[in-house]
Amino acid sequence: MRTVNLTEINKLESMLLEEDPEYQDIGILDSNGKVLGVIIPEGLYQFLLEKVEEAEDEIDLQRAMDRENDPEFQKEREAVLKEAREKG
Repeated sequence: MRTVNLTEINKLESMLLEEDPEYQDIGILDSNGKVLGVIIPEGLYQFLLEKVEEAEDEIDLQRAMDRENDPEFQKEREAVLKEAREKG
């Protein structure tokens, strides 16, 4: 990670405007070297966003599969289907 002290805002601007900052994060540090925050370029943001969405999709799929195997859910579904058949 590239770093910049909070007092070096001009350096931060030049890092952000570099020709190819792709996949290089910038840490903003206080005077003690503690990370206050991180700036990531658009390309890295898009990459991380895709990974988060993939993980969320996987979690959703697992929950759906778990629900399909839940006996209580199966009972509810059968009751709804039975009611629909009787009405229909």
